[in-house]
Amino acid sequence: MKYLFVSDVHLCSSASSDENNRIEKHFLDWLSMAEKENATIFLLGDIFDFWFEYKNIIPKGYSTVLGRLKEMVQDGTEIHFFKGNHDMWLQRYFQDEIGLIVHDKSEIITIGDEKILIGHGHDLCFKQSIPTRLLWLFFNSSILYTVFRMIIHPDLMIKMGQNWSRSNRKNKKHCHIFREDNFIAKQINERLDYYTSKGANKFIFGHFHTPTLYTLKDETSQLMILSEWGSAIRYGELENGNLNLKKF
Repeated sequence: MKYLFVSDVHLCSSASSDENNRIEKHFLDWLSMAEKENATIFLLGDIFDFWFEYKNIIPKGYSTVLGRLKEMVQDGTEIHFFKGNHDMWLQRYFQDEIGLIVHDKSEIITIGDEKILIGHGHDLCFKQSIPTRLLWLFFNSSILYTVFRMIIHPDLMIKMGQNWSRSNRKNKKHCHIFREDNFIAKQINERLDYYTSKGANKFIFGHFHTPTLYTLKDETSQLMILSEWGSAIRYGELENGNLNLKKF
């Protein structure tokens, strides 16, 4: 059995419709490749550049991809979706309408005979300071979600979210080069004994945009970080217990 991992596609992230169409087509091609290989798919967050759903309203621009995902699920493909920091106000649409298996945060998943810590990765750094803890509470508050949904018109809310998303990506520094003092590498290494006591010795994340396959301090555990959806896409593959970072 083959398992494939991808993150940070950021559909509809560009002001250019041509660029958005190119990204969408490339992602659809990747999904077709995964389907042909009969793979289980893990979407590790920020597949959509911004997601905020009302009870009867969802953002426009994603219908082709959503329809393709639903078609794949109906044809028997197992697809997992982990919330990223650009889609933390996801409610029940992906489960109920598309059929995805949704995970709210990073968690240890059993795949075959292995346990792997999988997620977008933002949740492991959002709780490191008071401001980020408050931001985490803001995005995970059902009360705030209900209030915003009731008092703010969908067009305005979605516009605000899109502007925040683009500003967030613009201000975020993407060196695209992995270093051993990378936050997530330090975080996992510091807690490696805890994770291995739970049986996990492989770790797969998106969010950090520094694609790498890195051997951790015990010299057997592995950390994989996926790339954003740029010109040189790196997605993850797990087959027969072996992790590979592959170019698409």
